[in-house]
Amino acid sequence: MSCIICDAPARSFIKCCKNHNSYYACERCAIKGRYAGRVVYLSTNMNKRTASSFSNQLHKKHHTGTSPLAELKFQMVTKFPLDYMHLVCLGVMKKLLKAWMKGPNRISVTGRRIINQNISNCSKFIPREFNRKPRPLNFISFFKATELRFFLLYGGITFFRNAMPFDKYRHFLKLHCAMFILLSESAKDQGWNTRAGQLLKEFVDESELLYGKEFMVYNIHSLSHLADDAGRFGSLETISAFPFENEIQQLLKYFRGKNNLHLQQVVNRIKERNENAGMVRRTDAKKICSPSSVSSIRGNNCFRFDDGSIIIVTQVVSENEIRYRICECKKLKHYPIRSTSLSIYRVTGYSKVYQSNADKLIHKCVLLPDLQHGEGQINLVCIPFVNDFSLGVPLN
Repeated sequence: MSCIICDAPARSFIKCCKNHNSYYACERCAIKGRYAGRVVYLSTNMNKRTASSFSNQLHKKHHTGTSPLAELKFQMVTKFPLDYMHLVCLGVMKKLLKAWMKGPNRISVTGRRIINQNISNCSKFIPREFNRKPRPLNFISFFKATELRFFLLYGGITFFRNAMPFDKYRHFLKLHCAMFILLSESAKDQGWNTRAGQLLKEFVDESELLYGKEFMVYNIHSLSHLADDAGRFGSLETISAFPFENEIQQLLKYFRGKNNLHLQQVVNRIKERNENAGMVRRTDAKKICSPSSVSSIRGNNCFRFDDGSIIIVTQVVSENEIRYRICECKKLKHYPIRSTSLSIYRVTGYSKVYQSNADKLIHKCVLLPDLQHGEGQINLVCIPFVNDFSLGVPLN
């Protein structure tokens, strides 16, 4: 068993350690929390927990008992990765949005109106791979993890620009860049992993200055340990709870009656399904850049060529032939690192129309309008789909 993936309350239950709102809750270091209206953690430089320190319970106030997994010699620290779906999307990203909406750190009414207007205007540019289109911030209490993930990795770049103080926007970009790296195929690369770890540490340290001590809860502190998990397992997408959350609806369909034998019912339903079918039907997901998935429809027509150029498909001539325009790309300003090293660009124009083989397409991109530059100009932001995407050489 390579690892166990679950949220913070489940990890504390399985590991028999303190819950996430306790003074000694951190699962990776021996920091002691302080009370500031809630339990907060004001440092990122503490002694790390190790397999031996956990099994020997050297930090007794962290433990509530002895886990059966510890008795089986299971690695209780590194094999319980921090799930970014709960920690970052439903935790940190949602906390940031709520801080901007209300409370002492909220942004101006005009800024909130700009964000909601940007979200509304960009809805028709969202690729079909995203099941949920982003909603205005008024619905923040109902946001799903996938919506928050879109804000974090894609939409936030244009939605938040010029809608809030520059220091808060730059602060958000550090989280965006770090997570973009850790969710890519380059997450395990030492150079990129170190850079992402530095960005997350800067984000955590600056959070107290921008939002106050009461902002520094368990989720914010735990960001400083995320890069360690990516260094062990690779992309955080491979150790997230997203696939399990997607199966919950299917599991609920297996329940019959009101008895408590849920696990037994699930096993029986799966067994019945396999026996009735004779075999398990499988539908392999189509490759995002396969010829059948290429489109000239807005929101689904931006791709990356094998030579690195960004193109807009204007017409699908046949299954293997496309007409396209090459985008004129520049780097985005104000990025913590050079945006072009993440293959994130500002599109300012197009070339004439060319025709080529669709096999040259290797990656799909999200192309969003940068509405703050006025109408009548071509100002778009191009962000590649981060899944299965490898970065180049790290640049400052």
